[in-house]
Amino acid sequence: MKLHRYVFNIISIIGLCCVPKANGQGTLSGQIVAKSGDSVGYAHIRLLNSSYRAYADDQGYYEIKRIAQGNYTLQVSALVYQELLIAVEIDEQETTFDITLSEAIEFLDEVVVTTEKREAPLIRVPAAVTASSGSRLAALQVREVNDIGRLAPNFKANGDGGLIRTIFTSRGLGSNEESSPTVGFYLDGIPIFNTAAIPANLKNIKRKEIARGPQGTLNGRNSKSGVINITTKSPSNTFEGDINLGYGSFNELRTSARISFPLVKRKLFAGVNFNYTQRDGYIDNTFLNRTTGDRRLFGGGLSLDYFPSEKWEIRLRSSLDDREVGAFPYATSDDLNALRESDPFTRNTDVDNLIDSQLFNNSLKVRHTFDKFSITSVTTFQYNKQDQLNEFDFTPADIITITGDLNTNTISEEFQLVSNDYDSSKFSWL
Repeated sequence: MKLHRYVFNIISIIGLCCVPKANGQGTLSGQIVAKSGDSVGYAHIRLLNSSYRAYADDQGYYEIKRIAQGNYTLQVSALVYQELLIAVEIDEQETTFDITLSEAIEFLDEVVVTTEKREAPLIRVPAAVTASSGSRLAALQVREVNDIGRLAPNFKANGDGGLIRTIFTSRGLGSNEESSPTVGFYLDGIPIFNTAAIPANLKNIKRKEIARGPQGTLNGRNSKSGVINITTKSPSNTFEGDINLGYGSFNELRTSARISFPLVKRKLFAGVNFNYTQRDGYIDNTFLNRTTGDRRLFGGGLSLDYFPSEKWEIRLRSSLDDREVGAFPYATSDDLNALRESDPFTRNTDVDNLIDSQLFNNSLKVRHTFDKFSITSVTTFQYNKQDQLNEFDFTPADIITITGDLNTNTISEEFQLVSNDYDSSKFSWL
């Protein structure tokens, strides 16, 4: 509570000191309809890079009040319709703006990315960025963080054999140091400082962005060759959810579920998701007479979005990941050719390697939009616990067996000041 009170006080002080004299404010209203002329109810309307937003009623009517004058990009989204980006100008008068949406099967959505720490259409971002929607990731069966390497040119993701950390390589530059990666990783704008703290399962994904090339100006030293931005689905003003179930080789079972609902209409929304994956190993340990390499992954998450007014937004994210993985099933031989000719899916050791880890990621993001700029506070707490059992003599003899544990806590605080004139001025700042 003390940390949250401290953050709130800092935002208030900066706001009082920095906010310029308020300009005139306007209102944006209208109706959202389909091409057929039917109203589109419960659509989400928001102005990018600000806290201004609204939800249409069941007849498609919406209204956003007390908007600072200026030029904005209006984003409109609704189920089964194409997401739309429209340039609008707000003055002191009430602006009436009716919107017609097309069905999603007719056109591709316009892509909005956050590579430059602000929302912008992909076509306007001067960087090598590959973006994919959540539906695209599902179609490509991108389920784990190691699968990201298939999604962009000149980019690779190599697992360590234990689903503990992934080595990302962009433009030929990578690092196997857990605390000093060359590719930064952000989840909902929250930095994951240690690669071992990245969730193994990709769940509840709305969009994935991979920016290749040096990104240190905006993201610091751990992004000298690129940045990965993962954006999850936010809870909304309507009740929605989905369930997925899959079965595959080696008794692989994958389940996931998501539910989103309003706690207070148009103000407070909640989302809950979970996933579970298990799979038998495919390496036979002839000494122990059982398979090794089994894996069990469980994860869950909670999302809370609160919009107390047109200019404030508060977002809380919390997730837990638990992994139990039979890792590093290595074998050894004096004769490499003999090893190749033998069955590569057998080993003969007295111990099966095992890694058990728990990840707990939490973040609180608070943003207030002033007339000329917005200020955002990002507070994070990350906890990572690992227990390992590793056999390194690769024989049935009890020679080298290593056990170890790792516990890390990371707390961070970031303030962002961003100008609101990205759409109307040749000069904008961050």
